[in-house]
Amino acid sequence: GALSISGTVDSLYSIAMAGQTAVQPHTYVFDVENFSLKTGEYSWNNDQDVQLRLNFDGTRVMHALMVRNDEQFSLTGVLHHNGDFDFDAMLNNFDLSEVSYLVRNQEMRRPDQGFRGRTSATLHLAGSTENPVITFAASSDSIFFRQTRIGSVGADIRYRDLGATIDLTVKKLSQDSVPSLSVKGTLPVNLAFTSVEERFPDEKQ
Repeated sequence: GALSISGTVDSLYSIAMAGQTAVQPHTYVFDVENFSLKTGEYSWNNDQDVQLRLNFDGTRVMHALMVRNDEQFSLTGVLHHNGDFDFDAMLNNFDLSEVSYLVRNQEMRRPDQGFRGRTSATLHLAGSTENPVITFAASSDSIFFRQTRIGSVGADIRYRDLGATIDLTVKKLSQDSVPSLSVKGTLPVNLAFTSVEERFPDEKQ
């Protein structure tokens, strides 16, 4: 059958999708041919069909690739019926000047008042809402904020069991052998999505 959904999230973001649904043995199939996410003049659209499957295992994202100009965002993974999840996301060549649209900041849209540069990132999110496992890596080049050059930024963050390992480097130029800023260490923190009483416990439990 045909699938058509549209709506607004938080009075800011418009979502529209259209596609087809089908029933296979023990599986509901959702193939979204057109998917868009917009806020004002800023929009992302699917490059190929967004493919979802619903069965006894849970809801699985088989394929989801969104594009805007030469930027890409992809998502795959599964949300199990018991609430556990296992997702992989990738952001490629994201234009940091667009942060102003996401945070709805008009001042940052003025010339030399926001971010400039490109960034790419990967995210692996698994576990449960109470006990997630997070692996995040990002790299950015030629980053500016307003008229201040930040340079190239690399980040690697890993979280599990109430602790995060952080590796952050900043270089004026990507080819520099010595970073202008380096932050490495561990941080006791609770990044659970539910049942959180204290984000920053005094010590790792």
